[in-house]
Amino acid sequence: MNILPLLKSTGLTLGCAALIVTAIPAKADWPTTPGYLIKAFAGTTFTLTPLEFDSSGNPTKFTHTVDGVVRVSSLGNCTVHADVIAVPTSPTSFSGTGTIRITSADGKSTLDSEGTFVVMTDPANPLFGNFHYDVKFIGGTGQFTNALGRADIDGLAMFTSPSEGKATWILQGYVITASGLAIAPAGTDAMLSWTGDGLVLQSAEEAKGPWTNFSTGIATGTSRYQTNVPTLGPKKFFRLRGE
Repeated sequence: MNILPLLKSTGLTLGCAALIVTAIPAKADWPTTPGYLIKAFAGTTFTLTPLEFDSSGNPTKFTHTVDGVVRVSSLGNCTVHADVIAVPTSPTSFSGTGTIRITSADGKSTLDSEGTFVVMTDPANPLFGNFHYDVKFIGGTGQFTNALGRADIDGLAMFTSPSEGKATWILQGYVITASGLAIAPAGTDAMLSWTGDGLVLQSAEEAKGPWTNFSTGIATGTSRYQTNVPTLGPKKFFRLRGE
């Protein structure tokens, strides 16, 4: 069934939804150190607002706002907010990109991420949809200052009106809180060092980029890495990013 007429119709409501979750296996390239693993279980509501239309008046792009609560393995109870742009890719599917922020209940820590998602409607009832997010952690505050990493989100959404609904989902992945870069002289070079596995040192000639990969570093101890950079030549900026 075509999802677009559903979004334009009225009076579409259902009372409840349930999600049966099975464990998600860790991906082969994810760190397996217990301190890196992160899991979360969430209940959220969402609003779809048409942003662009085709010549027939069908919406072709939506803002997709998500708010709710989430229990995170390393933070406890939290709130979550997401701002997403969603685009219908077929009569029964959506895709899009957006940002997600998780905030601890005491407000002292946040975990920021960006991601892409796909939603497929349920053939048995198009008011239901199964979705998957590929998530990349891009920073945070408090406990998650300098956070990097990746995760999967899988869940179930249900429309409770033509433009609103509720969802339940799980997140599983890894997060690394990298220490800041340290610099020390090394002969005619400078030595940059940092703590955190799965990171790449990037360089740019301007602070705004463009950024290119410079080195993954030489391991010098448990989760410690370093690399030398030349001090002669044009100025360069350096930062750490997840591989």
